[in-house]
Amino acid sequence: MVNLQQTVEKCMVATIGIFPSDRCILLCELLKSYGFSYSVKRGYLNTEVHSVPVCCTYLWIENENGDTIKPIKCSIHPQVITERMMSGVRCIDDKEPIVLEQINSALLNPKAVKKKYTKLLTTHCNK
Repeated sequence: MVNLQQTVEKCMVATIGIFPSDRCILLCELLKSYGFSYSVKRGYLNTEVHSVPVCCTYLWIENENGDTIKPIKCSIHPQVITERMMSGVRCIDDKEPIVLEQINSALLNPKAVKKKYTKLLTTHCNK
């Protein structure tokens, strides 16, 4: 039996430094090779900046039981992660359109991400 925590740690190390949306897609693929089924989830990290409620896109992976892995570490506090944008919260994604486009592109075409990182997947997938 494969230990999930050890496998997650191994996969997290293998994907350090990769753009967050790509990293989530690759983590799902790597975990799949070890017999774990996860999918990428998209939501919002909500916080306050100068007493103004704001949010930005946040990604994590989740299995069918609702168990989550949050590979994107964020030192902003306080923070609340939600699946939907909260009422009255200003989304700051429009300040980083290139980043948002890269996220959208990866999530719409995960096969392209997997192809881009074929060598990493081949090296680190459970054989």
